[in-house]
Amino acid sequence: MRAGSRAGTTAIALTLLSTGLGVLRHLGLVGISNDDAARALLAWSAMRAPSLDPTRSSWLPAHTWELSALLRLAPDPDLTPRLFSWASACAAVALTVRAAHRLGAARAGLACALLTLLAWRWTLLPAASGAVPELPCAAWLLAGVALLDDDRPTLAGLCVTVACGHRYEAWFAGAALALHEAITHPRRAWRFALTASLMPLAWFAINHARNGDAFDFVHRVEAFRRHEGPLPSMGARLARYPWLALRELAWPLVAAAFAWRTQPTLRDAPARRRLLAALAVFAMLVWGDLRGGGPTHHAARALVLVAWLVAPVAACVTPRLRSVWSVAALVAALVVAPRRAELSDGVHPDAVCAGDAVRATLTDGAPWFLEASRQDFLWVEVRSGAPDGVRVDRAYGSSIADEGLRGRGLTEARVAVTVRETPERAMRDGRWHIAHRCGAYSVWTRAAPTR
Repeated sequence: MRAGSRAGTTAIALTLLSTGLGVLRHLGLVGISNDDAARALLAWSAMRAPSLDPTRSSWLPAHTWELSALLRLAPDPDLTPRLFSWASACAAVALTVRAAHRLGAARAGLACALLTLLAWRWTLLPAASGAVPELPCAAWLLAGVALLDDDRPTLAGLCVTVACGHRYEAWFAGAALALHEAITHPRRAWRFALTASLMPLAWFAINHARNGDAFDFVHRVEAFRRHEGPLPSMGARLARYPWLALRELAWPLVAAAFAWRTQPTLRDAPARRRLLAALAVFAMLVWGDLRGGGPTHHAARALVLVAWLVAPVAACVTPRLRSVWSVAALVAALVVAPRRAELSDGVHPDAVCAGDAVRATLTDGAPWFLEASRQDFLWVEVRSGAPDGVRVDRAYGSSIADEGLRGRGLTEARVAVTVRETPERAMRDGRWHIAHRCGAYSVWTRAAPTR
């Protein structure tokens, strides 16, 4: 593939990606789940008060650090995370095209690989929804692998360790890459291994310092899984990720296996690195499920790294059966594309409507009140664009309202978002009125706060 052809392919892929994301937003995609809103607000809090452990949970911190830094430049908790996810997806596309070019992929094979990758729901949904770490993680990991291809182990290790600060799957990809370097380039392997392990070692240290247990993050995930109910049978846990891989990534996995078998040139280090890292991630996911500590929500999202690592090898599929592979790629893209029902999973439009109404009403950063009795109330905060001014009626995570907080919040606020349409006692002064009705939410306004 010539340099001009490579640039053109990248431009077309980025255009298709951006178009797909725009269509999803137009169709109403706000986020994948309520966790997206929580991540955006955690980054907002970290912008105000930086911390080594900004989430105080099992979530890794690097994505929150990145978002908090970007929010300092563009303080919008709704738009900024989405722009960052879009930029990360663009970087991942460019790095995939570069890798396929290095492996000798033909234009038709690369087009098929990009089609199945960019149409996949777990590329499009995280890229469009914003505050989720999968695509930034993929971009950093792909950059690390590309730097290894260029014989720059120290910089490669730094990129991989940043990826390890986003998703736990990257830890196993990094370990596989370190093993490959130790076998193929033993004299330089220590530089990559040392830099790539910085974030995992730091995370162990942070957990030990804060909680007295370096493995506290592992125990948190296992406890959450047990809290959700009894674990499936051993057989079901063993089969979950093989089945998900076949259902979500059939074309790239089959094409990569076929290309590996039929093209001896792919036995060189660049292809081996990617396939070994992808295999390590997949093995980690199966092992995590067997232990009862695997991903708990949208399990197929954890296959994002596998898909992006395998794609350049899949692009090298032989052109002898070009029409067959092209038709198969088109069918696969239609099968794995997002469905309309997935665009609002866990994100209720009432909360989006209420948040947008607050954003349109508040123009001077005035305090505003939020009744936090519904699970989607965090989206009201994110969409408002003004989380600093919110006054909630209860402690976060509590199901019981605090009447003291409620009274003070309504006294200070100029705008109030309640779940009840009946005016509260503190709102019966004749100046409150309903400005917007958003399903379960009502948005109230008054001329000025009570002093």
